[in-house]
Amino acid sequence: MFTAENTVTIDRPVAEVFAYAMDPLRIHEWRPNVLEIIDYEPPLRAGTEYQIAENMMGRKVFGQRVTEYQQDRLVVIETTSGSVRPVQRFSVEPLSGGSTRYTARLDITTHGFMRLMEPMFRGSVRKRMVEYGDNLKRNIEALPRVEADARPGGTQP
Repeated sequence: MFTAENTVTIDRPVAEVFAYAMDPLRIHEWRPNVLEIIDYEPPLRAGTEYQIAENMMGRKVFGQRVTEYQQDRLVVIETTSGSVRPVQRFSVEPLSGGSTRYTARLDITTHGFMRLMEPMFRGSVRKRMVEYGDNLKRNIEALPRVEADARPGGTQP
């Protein structure tokens, strides 16, 4: 087992970052290895299950289960199949000036052949997490800003 973590500061409010980053249907926009989300029925909440198809030395499909959900704060997702089974913890925190600190933490357990490959696998996971964080930041900051008055009741998403 090993842990990998990455934090980025995104120049958008927590609600906008959370809405984009935690939407399974948008994952492919910032994680280029994601091919498809299967059997996902919104909204995301504790207990939600779906599958994610990724390009990892060919197409692989992994079960996902949301084990914890706190709106505009935290999502924990457990991978339920495959030889690499991360528990993924995604959190957002407001910063002064309206920015958001986004942190992705993976606690990864490997099984079978991947257990032998784990020492080499660690570096690539950490590198990929930095890439994903950079992509997420770039994508969210490129979106038009949401004005509080633009939504019914004057609330942000």
